[in-house]
Amino acid sequence: MLVRESFARLTTSSLSRPSVLSPTQLLMGLHDEVVVATGQKAVEAVGVYEAMAKPDGTRVFSTPVFDTALKLLAEQEHVSPLMLQTADAYYRRRGGPAGTVIKLLQKLIERKVWEMDDSMVEVFVQSFRTMLPGTLALVKTVPHDALRRMVEMDAQLATAVRGYVSKMPDSARKPYRWLLH
Repeated sequence: MLVRESFARLTTSSLSRPSVLSPTQLLMGLHDEVVVATGQKAVEAVGVYEAMAKPDGTRVFSTPVFDTALKLLAEQEHVSPLMLQTADAYYRRRGGPAGTVIKLLQKLIERKVWEMDDSMVEVFVQSFRTMLPGTLALVKTVPHDALRRMVEMDAQLATAVRGYVSKMPDSARKPYRWLLH
C-alpha cells in the first residue's frame, strides 16, 4: 500500500504541486540497473505499478505508456530481462497488444539478443514462445546458430518452429533441414 501510494504521488499532479515523473518515466526508472539488481523486489515493484489506477479508475500503465517505455528500454545499451518480463505480464494479464511485444522481440533480434547475458536469452526464448504463433515469422530473421540454441532451450518452441518450417516451400525450407531431422 505504501509503495502504491508513493508511486501515485510521484505520477499525479495536484493544485499544489506538479507530478514529479510521468508514468512512462516511472516505469523506465523501475527498469534501471540499480532497481533490477534487487531481483524479485524489482518484479514486485513493476507488479504494483502495473496494477495502479488513476482516480477515475483508468490504468496508469496504459498501452501508450507501455509502448513508449518498452521502445525506449529496448534501445538502451544494457537491456534487462525484466523488460521482457514486464512485456509478457502486460500481454498476459492485461491483454496488451501482441504486436508491441513482437516488435520488441524483433528489435532484440536486430540487436543480436543471443550475444547478451544468458538470463536475457532465456527470457527472450520464453517471450518468443509465449507470443506464438505471432513470432514464427521472425524465425527467418534469426541466424541458424542462434535459432539452434533457442530450440534447444525450449521443447515447445522447437515443436512450433519445426511445424512452421515443415510448411515452408521446399526452397525456403532448405536452410532449416537440420531442424527437421
